[in-house]
Amino acid sequence: MTLLSVRLDDEVSDEIDTWSDYLGVSRSDLVRDALRRHLVTLTGERDSEAWEEHPLDDNELQLAEIADPGPTEDWSDWHNATG
Repeated sequence: MTLLSVRLDDEVSDEIDTWSDYLGVSRSDLVRDALRRHLVTLTGERDSEAWEEHPLDDNELQLAEIADPGPTEDWSDWHNATG
């Protein structure tokens, strides 16, 4: 594990203290989890941009034709079943 040091405004530091006390977790755990979640969000945004810039080609789209469509029976009236 790597130690990372950052400078924060007093206001942000106080808010971290408030939330860590409220949640019963350490400041480090709170900041580590928040940073991890933010990085996941950023990665997702970058992935979506990559998909828009490079959509699936014809070979990749062929897989959709053989994808499992799920049940073929009509289950729309299952809630009316008696028994």
